[in-house]
Amino acid sequence: MTDLPIDPELDRLLNAPPDDFAEDATRLAELASWLGAETGRPGRLLTRVRNDPIAAEALGGMISRFLTGGDLSRIFCDAGLPPRHGVIEETARRLIRKALPPAVNSRDPSTVLARIADHPPAARWLAGLHPVWVNELFTALPSTAGAWATVPGEIADALEVLALRLASSSEDAELRWRSGNPNLIESPFHLLLRAVTAVAEALRKGDDSRTVNELVPPLLIACRAALADIYAHLERHGVSVAVVFRLDRMRQQLERIERLLGLCDPRPAIEERRRRALDFLAGLVRDLHAQARVRSLLSDNFGLLTRRVVDSASHTGEHYITNTAGEWRGMVASAAGGGALTAGTALMKVWVGWAGLPLFIEGAFNALNFSGSFLLMQALGLTLATKQPPMTAAALARAMADADGEQLTTLSARIVRSQLAAVLGNLGGVIVVAWSLDGLWHLAAGRHLLDLKTAAYLLHSLSPIGGGTLWYAAVTGVALWASSVVAGLGENANAYHGLPAALGASPRLRKWFGPARAERLGNVFGHHVGSICGNTALGVFLAVIPIIGKVTGVPLDVRHITLSTGALTLALCAGIEVTTADLVWALIGIACIGSLNFGVGFALSLAMAVRARGLSFAEGALLLWHLLRHALTHPGRYLFPPATSTPSGHQP
Repeated sequence: MTDLPIDPELDRLLNAPPDDFAEDATRLAELASWLGAETGRPGRLLTRVRNDPIAAEALGGMISRFLTGGDLSRIFCDAGLPPRHGVIEETARRLIRKALPPAVNSRDPSTVLARIADHPPAARWLAGLHPVWVNELFTALPSTAGAWATVPGEIADALEVLALRLASSSEDAELRWRSGNPNLIESPFHLLLRAVTAVAEALRKGDDSRTVNELVPPLLIACRAALADIYAHLERHGVSVAVVFRLDRMRQQLERIERLLGLCDPRPAIEERRRRALDFLAGLVRDLHAQARVRSLLSDNFGLLTRRVVDSASHTGEHYITNTAGEWRGMVASAAGGGALTAGTALMKVWVGWAGLPLFIEGAFNALNFSGSFLLMQALGLTLATKQPPMTAAALARAMADADGEQLTTLSARIVRSQLAAVLGNLGGVIVVAWSLDGLWHLAAGRHLLDLKTAAYLLHSLSPIGGGTLWYAAVTGVALWASSVVAGLGENANAYHGLPAALGASPRLRKWFGPARAERLGNVFGHHVGSICGNTALGVFLAVIPIIGKVTGVPLDVRHITLSTGALTLALCAGIEVTTADLVWALIGIACIGSLNFGVGFALSLAMAVRARGLSFAEGALLLWHLLRHALTHPGRYLFPPATSTPSGHQP
């Protein structure tokens, strides 16, 4: 044996106690990290085992015990694949894993790969292994030959386990009827199970001639087509995150079966088979690394639901966009009615605050007040301006993905002037009605609706300086966006569960109202369920956020432009002494509140919609910059409707 340079770390890694799987596995993971830390280390290891029989025996023994001491099939059928529990449990598991890395399990060799995947240098080294180096290494480790002979049997076990899991998952009731509910004997997943079982038996017997089953590739294609049909059904008829998680797991299991079958194919040359084996190993490491990421899990499983929510918001947003001068005037009138109703809502909010109720009761009354007001607006066909931006942003995002430049600028101009019409109507309606209510009350009762102390507080609470007005307005913008998401979720649940048909077929409703009326009730509820959910959620958010702030001491409150304008009008009507500076700051505060209500809600909705439609944020920002330049050079298109245009079918 030639003299070799001393490397204490490598000596330590190659001197593992014999017959100790856990220690072997830990040392192999550490060895991979050591090899990946410097480019010259793989060559040093190869030189060491070639010239040091003791080191070669130690490393060969570790590898052999790793291959035979645990359940190697778990690497092939479990490593890097989602477990059988749901997306919530998987999210919790990944969060826990970030704090507590997995311990080496004496029966699960995949935990070693998991340790390697968590160490970037080791993962990069393993993913970049060269077939020549691997061949030279194992030529220098002849003691591993017997252990490698067990691998085909482990692959056979893994293939059968994966095929069994696929066949079992395909019989889930929620999947069968969405895939056309084929008979068991016709299911491509069960046909695949039988074909894969034949391949597995051939592997165990060492019969290379039967390890290539010509039925398997077309069956894999048929299984993928079945999954695609279920995805398409979900897009049309509502999304379930649990179903998406199961579909994604089945998709990955199909990919794993295909990769394992590629390893077993005896037809390619030995160099190609080694390359496939290394590619499979690198893929395992990538899968394990991806399995540790929470963000990828959420984006993969909530992506389809997000797209569904965005499409629902886009459809609703189209009803808020006017085109002709007549539609624009109709928007102003509808919004004026909404503002008039909001004046009463603002007054009720002040009275609830006066009552000095316990916080829970105060929140409940305000939730009923706000939600009832918004639902009444919906029933009467009235408009609340602040609800529009999250919806119209989704419509704009769809145009970004599908429309050309001219169509996009035309749509953006329609959105802006429709929004301005709604703001004009809301503020005009709330000011006139609040002033009228105070005047009528003063005539009837000889006093104003608000006392001087409350009026002074409301006036100064709107100033954008020296308080939390701007922050509270931004929080309200988040609440407006969140309510649009709830509306989309309600629409999705309605489609997924078939609520109109379920209500129409309800024995109790049919008994109370008769079959025809029960069906009409189901259809009406199904048509408006998204708006009902969104309006109710917005009312609850606006009521609960201040209560949370009071209970926790966190600076949380709401400032809504229409409600704040109504409160300012009532305060000015109360007869308090108002300086010019106080009035100016209050008006500036109203403008800031409106800008943040609209801007935050629009930005959040647009970001979600852009991501859901596969656009990059850079592309979205570039399109928005183009629209801004167009608005600055053609301001008239964004302020006033054209004299003649094609009706858009607006409905408030």
